[in-house]
Amino acid sequence: MLILNITYQVCSQILLFPSQKIICEVHFKTDNKGLFASSLEQFSSEQWLLKNVTLDLHNDSRISDNIMTEYEKKFSELGFTINRLEAIPNKK
Repeated sequence: MLILNITYQVCSQILLFPSQKIICEVHFKTDNKGLFASSLEQFSSEQWLLKNVTLDLHNDSRISDNIMTEYEKKFSELGFTINRLEAIPNKK
């Protein structure tokens, strides 16, 4: 996956400077279940740490800091559920 590879490269470069305590974290949201499933597989296979994974963001009481995008609002109103995850590269 090109996006994951680019994201990993950027995060790896940021994590080279741990004394600055910069944490690279990906917050990924989509209404596309196939893309979300594929992304979960890709993040897992690359040993990223996953947290706050949900298949229904707007009905998950664990997630309280969501900023709803226009796209997210539009598709939620059409009945689509929004999938979300947070991923952190595992320091290797």
